[in-house]
Amino acid sequence: MVQRLVDYLFLLRPTLLFPVWAFLLIGFHRDGFQGLGDLKPILAFPPPLIVGFLAYSLLMGATYVVNQIYDRETDRQNRKLFLLADGLLPVAGAWAYTLLLVLASLGLLLGLRDAPGFGHLLGLWAASGALGFAYSVPPVRLKARPLWDLLANAGGYGVLNVLFGRALAGPLTGSAVRQTVPYFLAVGAVFLLTTLADLPGDRATGARTTGVALGPRRTALLAFLLLSSALLSAFLVQCPLVFWTALLAWPLFLWCLWKAEDRTRVTFTFRAAGALFGLLVSVKFPVYLVLGGLTVLAMKLYYRQRFGINYPSLKE
Repeated sequence: MVQRLVDYLFLLRPTLLFPVWAFLLIGFHRDGFQGLGDLKPILAFPPPLIVGFLAYSLLMGATYVVNQIYDRETDRQNRKLFLLADGLLPVAGAWAYTLLLVLASLGLLLGLRDAPGFGHLLGLWAASGALGFAYSVPPVRLKARPLWDLLANAGGYGVLNVLFGRALAGPLTGSAVRQTVPYFLAVGAVFLLTTLADLPGDRATGARTTGVALGPRRTALLAFLLLSSALLSAFLVQCPLVFWTALLAWPLFLWCLWKAEDRTRVTFTFRAAGALFGLLVSVKFPVYLVLGGLTVLAMKLYYRQRFGINYPSLKE
């Protein structure tokens, strides 16, 4: 029984919650950034942020569960996410869990109904959930539609996620939307490389992702161009976290472009870029370091005990 409960906890895919947490914190505190050199720590974690943080995490976790429900065969091919792919948890149980997560998320969000930006929060919550489910559920299934999968990921994390955090601090403005451009581009660049890492399973199951449609070389080139654009846009809007991450990751993306068919190289590149971003976010928001560190430790212990593997890691 205890093992089953722990399995359901990790069915949330905590590694995908890392960017959710990061972009939400960035959005909430975006007005606290004072130029590209500003990495001064922000310690504030007020009650509205805590409630919104939990609500959005549960909603995104629900979409990740649904993604695994529909990706069982692909995950078997790629040898990852074993809980549903290998039948360790029942599909019916995963659906019930999804419903519970959505209801819990909505219940928490309604606790913020007196907040000035609640209308925006509710709209962004609904849009994020709808996009998350449309990403995996047929017949829409954006993840199997070239370029739409890219737009869904970049728009979900880089725009909706950031704006939800911003709305927790108050009503949105036009400038808040414009400032999401670097995040949109940076997320898109990293996402494209993840499609290359999943090429074997996606091809075997007929999933037509952007990586499958464009092939390794052109996908890596597009990722490189998006990262370069993210670097430029981050400079223009003075976004230090994306600027320094893109600058440091730029040689890695170029190195990856040189041999885009090398799955190990591709995987290392996007994981290293994510780690660089996480490190900078941790400097700016120490609470993220605490949450991330405890989550990584718990995941390493869980995957070693449950499956005998070292995960997460920068390599395969």
